[in-house]
Amino acid sequence: MMRCRIAANRIAFVDNMHAEVVGDSPVRLWGLTPAERIERQLRAEGVVLRREGSGTLPANETLLVLRGDCLYDGRVLRGLAKARGVLLEGDVDGRRMPLAAHVAAAQASAAADWLRGSVPPGSLVDSAVVSIEQVAKGYEMGLKKLDRPFVLPVTDERRAMLEQLTFSGAYKGVTDLVTKWLWPVPAQWVTRACVRMRMTPNQVTAASLVLVFVAGVLFARGEYAWGLLAGWIMTFLDTVDGKLARVTVTSTKLGNIFDHGIDLVHPPFWYIAWGIGLALDPPVIAGVALSTVFWIILAGYIGGRLCEGAFQLW
Repeated sequence: MMRCRIAANRIAFVDNMHAEVVGDSPVRLWGLTPAERIERQLRAEGVVLRREGSGTLPANETLLVLRGDCLYDGRVLRGLAKARGVLLEGDVDGRRMPLAAHVAAAQASAAADWLRGSVPPGSLVDSAVVSIEQVAKGYEMGLKKLDRPFVLPVTDERRAMLEQLTFSGAYKGVTDLVTKWLWPVPAQWVTRACVRMRMTPNQVTAASLVLVFVAGVLFARGEYAWGLLAGWIMTFLDTVDGKLARVTVTSTKLGNIFDHGIDLVHPPFWYIAWGIGLALDPPVIAGVALSTVFWIILAGYIGGRLCEGAFQLW
């Protein structure tokens, strides 16, 4: 059962793009202040972060200026990166609110003042006011789903809603029934516990790898009930590591390979271990020898993976 730790869908930033985060909020979502979350989102894309008033940029450079007290959908950041000379506004609690800007470097200070509400948008010449819908698409390529992009202020009253939003947003639009209906509530509990204990996604993945070997040994000994229990816990942790990586913005290339590598490799080894366990008292399944059944299952698994790869490629 494959789970996906999202590391793809990178923001289309130009080389050496700079960004500045204005302000912050003391309210933490999944252990992070909103400004810390934004900075992690930007660093993951190779953006150069500047501190306000930390010097001037070349006149031909542009700068992303973002409110540090908001939660940003990654699609909005991607859209802002492509749209230059724009001021992003949104409707929040029935009023228009300045959310972000992508302006010429010379206008960085004025953009920061606009986000604070101390100057009107008209003071930023050659900049057009746009909405979230104008800069961000609703379709999320990495998660294969369609929903509304957002930028939301982070407040204590919104904390529970925003944490639920970020957690639910880590799920694909189409997935298996167990992942969709059984895992989300306990996975959210365990993800929250991992945040409190400061566990990394790779540590959770390492625990699931241990359970891969435990389940394999149990299968090889013919202890199938205990082996299936270990296997189910492993698939549960395989859900948790991806959600933890997404809500804490800690996805890495190594973690992605680690997670997907386990998903790809462990099933054939479990088949072999299951066969070894059955060989202790060899059965004949529907008139077919156990060894033949094993090779049929293995060929089917490889064929299924090749089909998946071809579908994603085309």
